[in-house]
Amino acid sequence: MSAHEHMNNKQLSLFLPARELMNYTAGHTEGHGTDYTLLSKSPNVYKQKLQQSKEPPSGYYFGKQHKGGESLYDSIKQEGVKTPITLRFRNKENDIQIDDGHHRIVSAHDIDPNMEIPVRYRDIN
Repeated sequence: MSAHEHMNNKQLSLFLPARELMNYTAGHTEGHGTDYTLLSKSPNVYKQKLQQSKEPPSGYYFGKQHKGGESLYDSIKQEGVKTPITLRFRNKENDIQIDDGHHRIVSAHDIDPNMEIPVRYRDIN
């Protein structure tokens, strides 16, 4: 069996537009439990993530303390999305779910729905 037979055709995409990612399942979102609806159909999640992305950073992220400075939203507006979001394949449901990157997706979508976002994939069986 060749390698391509083990891949989902979406795995060949290294960048996807924000508008397309809005039509993926939201998955687990902080404060909203496990939401298996499309991100575009989750207005409370969208609103919360967008608001949080516009706030100046504070606290610890990736082991570094951040206070003040540029918000995630402002950074994406100036430079685009640099860190890939993670999509997860839910094979039993034949569904692709957003695993990590909700803030980046909604920020990019708000700025420009056609903005290309780097993606990476992981399988769960």
